[in-house]
Amino acid sequence: MSVPKRIGLALLVVFTAYITFMLFLMDPMVLNEIKAKPASEMASEAIALKFAAGKEIPVNYLKEGNKVFVGADGPWWREFKDGPTRPNGCRIG
Repeated sequence: MSVPKRIGLALLVVFTAYITFMLFLMDPMVLNEIKAKPASEMASEAIALKFAAGKEIPVNYLKEGNKVFVGADGPWWREFKDGPTRPNGCRIG
């Protein structure tokens, strides 16, 4: 196997491991922390965003005045692909 193919394969393995880690280990851990300890440091930097379909994800946020700016990894934006909608719920610590 050529060097570029090996590098590509290695990058694919690392990317897959990272996505798996975030979706199945880190996200549930952050959600549990936000719910169990809403006054914790982690909860002061993240919110639990729940969509109408039932999916819930942790997202980072910045609150400035009466506005909240949200940033998240992953394909969460697909929840909005059928037009304007809003989350079903939002828990801000």
